[in-house]
Amino acid sequence: MEHVIKKMCGINIEFRPCPFCGNRPEWVEVDGNDFIMRCSSCHASTKAARWTPEEAAADWNATEIEDDHYTITEDTKIDEYLEHGIKKVLFSEYSNRYSFPALDDGFLCSEAVIITNKMKLCIEPENTYLLYDEISEYGYDYYIRPMAHESAEITFAESKWENERLISLSFCCDGRTITISASAEYEGMIVREK
Repeated sequence: MEHVIKKMCGINIEFRPCPFCGNRPEWVEVDGNDFIMRCSSCHASTKAARWTPEEAAADWNATEIEDDHYTITEDTKIDEYLEHGIKKVLFSEYSNRYSFPALDDGFLCSEAVIITNKMKLCIEPENTYLLYDEISEYGYDYYIRPMAHESAEITFAESKWENERLISLSFCCDGRTITISASAEYEGMIVREK
């Protein structure tokens, strides 16, 4: 699912300014074609995804806004999230037709879930960038390929950025370096091992 900033036409709603930086919010479409409101500057957001833009707007105007809830593209705090300890990294199938197509030095997948000591993050591709959201739950039947066996130690190595957008994440696991990056060519993510 591609995350796109939505500029809604024909909806006349007056928004209160962001409580953290004073800028205006914007709609963001998230998984399941749902919507949140997010500050266009600091990315503080509403707490829950809603079915319609109007419901998301009502949340923005009526409820407490969180400083970092729906993190989508430009929050460099992902390094801080991952440095606190990684329990698991799981990958979803590339598509319904192909399980995890092999490449010379890795495989293709659609998404990843990273479970840390503090939170769960969903990683998704958008062209050549990686998007990430904090999530509460995920389906074990969907994320079926683990990065390593249950007892393996996974540590965060580095993130790479281009124009304030995340382009790759690297991990150390069982003496290997595993890198996740987005591929516009394959419309998915490439997981490479060295």
